[in-house]
Amino acid sequence: MGLKKSVMLSDDTVAYINARHKQEEGEPRWSAAVNGAVETLRSLYRSNIPALNERAWNLLLNAHSGHFFDWRPSAPMRLASDIMDDLGVISIESLSDDDAAAVRTIHGLSQIEQLAVFEVVRIFWAHERNSGSLMDMIEDCKASL
Repeated sequence: MGLKKSVMLSDDTVAYINARHKQEEGEPRWSAAVNGAVETLRSLYRSNIPALNERAWNLLLNAHSGHFFDWRPSAPMRLASDIMDDLGVISIESLSDDDAAAVRTIHGLSQIEQLAVFEVVRIFWAHERNSGSLMDMIEDCKASL
């Protein structure tokens, strides 16, 4: 069931919706347009979550624990750098073999893959999770995208 809210749309959001709306049809159906944009975004995230191992997820979660997640992440995403900063190292050679492999994998992710991963991390930290394995909890978060 939907939830009726009054919201202020940013100029960028209005421009996004107007660019996809035939002006001769009058005003866009704002609720449908915003909901459609969110569904498109969710679909993009779901289809671009890379397969990461438990160590990579652990490093990502630790690097972003206790952070305020603004509604708009800054681009470009630099998740591998976030991990290096969190671990307090400058050189990848300073890491264990497992950590270095995970950082290399994360460094190789595209921007959309990094955004999808970041969304999973945001969902993970938005709710208390205390049952199941880490990978089970990650799968639950992915299902919430």
